[in-house]
Amino acid sequence: YLDAWSLVPPSPGSAAFNQPYALLFLAEHGQVETSERLVASIAMMQQDDGNWTVYQSDRPASFNTALNVLALARARNLGLEIPEEVLQFGARALDEMRTRRGYFPYSTKPGHEWMTTAHVSIARDALCEYALWVAGENNQSAIDTALDRFVKFADELRAPTKRLYDYFNSRGHGGYYYFF
Repeated sequence: YLDAWSLVPPSPGSAAFNQPYALLFLAEHGQVETSERLVASIAMMQQDDGNWTVYQSDRPASFNTALNVLALARARNLGLEIPEEVLQFGARALDEMRTRRGYFPYSTKPGHEWMTTAHVSIARDALCEYALWVAGENNQSAIDTALDRFVKFADELRAPTKRLYDYFNSRGHGGYYYFF
């Protein structure tokens, strides 16, 4: 299925989610040819600022960027050839999204600031820091801090959502964050 799926042109609305998960699985299982197609597609879907997003280009998403950086870095670490400049550009873009307090925003697009707090970013911070670590950044203390915040606020991710205009609750958590 994934081999046939990798031949279909990527959907701009979902590729930044789907492709890195598929690449992580395929690379881990030694599916080189299919993995190479996904690497090329992921590189093609990278935005001009180095990020990846399921939204429009003016709404880069830290979690999409982290997933793609993580998938490319893992594929490289498993021996696949990847465009190193794409990985490094993505890692740099992700690193630049980190706030001075060490939080990763949902998006850097204006209007998402309310979602960049100690409790709201817990579902993103550890993933983003881990992706940077796998890509080569020495950030163990940042990973530790992100995991400590996650443990402190993790129970919030089980609360019902869909109370506001979108899929967020009053604390800024979306229903899928728990699983993400």
